[in-house]
Amino acid sequence: MAHDEWRTAFHITPPTGWLNDPNGLCQRDGTYHVYHQWRPAWPDSPECVWGHATSRDLAHWEHRGCAIPVTLPEEEGGVWSGSAYLAEGAPMRVYYTANRKFRDRDDYDYVTTGRTACQVTATSEDGLSFSDKRVLLRNEDYPEEMSLHVRDPKVWDQDGSMHMLLGARTRGDVGVAMVWDSEDGLSWRHRLTVRPDEPVGYMWECPDRVALGGSEFLLCCPQGLPSLPDRWQNHDNSGYFPLDGRLLDCVGVRAADFVELDRGFDFYAPQTFVDESGRTLMLAWMSEPTPPHECVPDGFGLYHCLTVPRVLSLGDDGLIRQLPAPELDLLHEGRLEAEGGVLRASDHAADVRLEGVSGDLRVTLDGALRLEVAGGVARLSFLDGPDGVGAGRVERTCPVGDVRDLRLLVDRSAVELFLDGGSRAFATRWFPAARELAVEVAGEVADIEAWEMGNGIGW
Repeated sequence: MAHDEWRTAFHITPPTGWLNDPNGLCQRDGTYHVYHQWRPAWPDSPECVWGHATSRDLAHWEHRGCAIPVTLPEEEGGVWSGSAYLAEGAPMRVYYTANRKFRDRDDYDYVTTGRTACQVTATSEDGLSFSDKRVLLRNEDYPEEMSLHVRDPKVWDQDGSMHMLLGARTRGDVGVAMVWDSEDGLSWRHRLTVRPDEPVGYMWECPDRVALGGSEFLLCCPQGLPSLPDRWQNHDNSGYFPLDGRLLDCVGVRAADFVELDRGFDFYAPQTFVDESGRTLMLAWMSEPTPPHECVPDGFGLYHCLTVPRVLSLGDDGLIRQLPAPELDLLHEGRLEAEGGVLRASDHAADVRLEGVSGDLRVTLDGALRLEVAGGVARLSFLDGPDGVGAGRVERTCPVGDVRDLRLLVDRSAVELFLDGGSRAFATRWFPAARELAVEVAGEVADIEAWEMGNGIGW
């Protein structure tokens, strides 16, 4: 593979081929399982399966290959996104969408004709391989108002029953989320449909329920939002609706309440889970489905990565905060000291923390990628233009209040930034040309700590 210096050191990537949505996130018997969409033979074959990575500490990962291959006729178009369900004394159970498109006619619109989207379950004793596949829901089982776009089941327990979220596109091209109930995880009945008071995109992908400090949130990925100067700057976006009560009782959300989870160039399809210590963790696909910028430059054979695991918490304002899992500190190596106001790391892998920020702030990487906070706006921009190390990425902005701290993770071709205790986040890919990482900090900062990061990816 060309450009080995861009292979990430602690962001999950596939050994080969194309990665997208994280799926089936869970922890069982101390082991973290991250499944993901995977096209191992890309670009020679587009077949999509579930890949699988495991870890005991969220910092060091081992890739286990293909966990769920294509075996059913309903999966002809791929084994797509879904979630894991764990019950004590029972095998691991996953739920996912099997996709199929028909090519026998040229007048299909693939919204109301020409495709199927079935919800499938499978079980595993060891989390490594799955059997006992069973189709649970087909398009004819969904409410009549739904188009053929229904997918991405998220399953959880509440009030002594199992519940499933499904993202959908109505025949009127409005994104919604359906809630389903079950006693046994096999037979499902429609409970309610969560609708916006005005359209928030034409399709909601990857729905999720998050409970933090007594509050519940509906996460989703709306497709089709218009790009505006201060929000929705990606082609497709990820965010959440704070709920007034429980999702199980919710019949509507306010479009004006939608909050984006990440304001960078590369963030989509987040999924959460609660680990054995009770923390809510989230990972996302560190890319975009159809970006105007390049996913990767020519000569780089790995397509995409996931974000680091982020710990979610509830802020004083009732909104979600997100910060890197503290286990990433296990990868700290030598400390970095500023020389002439610049931090340098030989391997483009570093963890930089700024505390006690006062006033405007400017952080510049390799003279090419800059985060600037001034005038109530945070701006992430590539200084060398669309043909530079951003591979077509140019600028993302979002409004902010006073920023008091900043966390910066640089992992070769992946960068994640967290502002003001995780109230704002920016994720982006870049493909640096410099031989070493140079981080220049300009502004009033009380304390800077920085470390080089070691390798946690074992393939």
